[in-house]
Amino acid sequence: MSAFVGVSGLLAAGLIDAQNYGNTFATWFTGDAISVVAITPFVLAVYLSDKTERVLPGFETVANFLLMLSAIYIAFWSDVDGLMQSFELAVLPVLLMWASLRLSRIYISFALLFLIGGIIGPTALGQGPLQGIDRNTTLINTQLLLGVIGVLVLTLHATREQVRQQVRHLEHVKDTLDQKVRERTAELEEAKRNAEELASTDALTGAPNRRVFLKRGNEELNRAIRSGEDACMIMFDLDHFKEVNDTYGHQIGDRILKDCAAVTTGFVRNYDLFGRIGGEEFAVFLPNTTVSGGQNVAEKLRQAFMERSVSSHELNYTASFGISPVFEKDRALSMVLRRADLAMYRAKADGRNCVVVYELSLEEKNTGEGSPTPA
Repeated sequence: MSAFVGVSGLLAAGLIDAQNYGNTFATWFTGDAISVVAITPFVLAVYLSDKTERVLPGFETVANFLLMLSAIYIAFWSDVDGLMQSFELAVLPVLLMWASLRLSRIYISFALLFLIGGIIGPTALGQGPLQGIDRNTTLINTQLLLGVIGVLVLTLHATREQVRQQVRHLEHVKDTLDQKVRERTAELEEAKRNAEELASTDALTGAPNRRVFLKRGNEELNRAIRSGEDACMIMFDLDHFKEVNDTYGHQIGDRILKDCAAVTTGFVRNYDLFGRIGGEEFAVFLPNTTVSGGQNVAEKLRQAFMERSVSSHELNYTASFGISPVFEKDRALSMVLRRADLAMYRAKADGRNCVVVYELSLEEKNTGEGSPTPA
């Protein structure tokens, strides 16, 4: 627009004739275009560049500038033939395009200014392959060459920046997806842990359920038999629990079960195995413990239960305990549990709220009398 207005003004003022309008317009227009292509990117590069770009040039940058300087010298200052000059002139935009794909924004702008100065200087002094039939033609040739090179270089650099932005965007998307995958994986692992806990824990009391107690108990039993160490099983059942539920309601019964589990957990050692194996039945497997030691634990639990008070009714509860040692012939935990169960039934039959140790005579009594119904 400035070229059209300016040249038209010169024509209207009589400073140029109509025959020179086209050449003058072309000269003005290409001159403005070169300024836009060369000066504007340099100013913007300096203004917009950050500290990471304002560093000393590396080997790659210095080598590029030296190659450009050599090509400019051969094309415009040396006495080589015209073919060699044309070849070197063709090499210049290639070097600049390479720079646009490799160097930072500010060094590309420096390279473009360097090239423009290197071409304009000798051309203005009458050197190089851009000389025309007159100075105006030479000027237009120079401006057109620089304009084409500048547009090509800036286009390549803009394309590179777009690609870099897309790469950064894709990396951001990838990082976001990776983060979401990590979060989802953590959620799934947490859900898995919760599911495993629900599958292995009694929902009411928080104690291991029957399935887990039997699995871990069999492992502990086999270990005890292999090592030859003592071990015993305590099995206990809350007394008159059905009557408590019928009289006070299941809510009170649940509170008693929770309290019983909490008290027992506080008495057993970290490596003891405690679990709820039935409605109001619980079991404790005691590794590295003699029957006498198991009796002491059971007696302490019995006393602790008697001292507990549940709900506003100040309701006390008791339990009947059966104890069985582990024998070398035991091949499954169910064998130990059966003997502890017989002893527990004998405690029920003996008046409840007591501790009974398994004896072989209990097998005979059980065969002759049958098992009493616990309550």
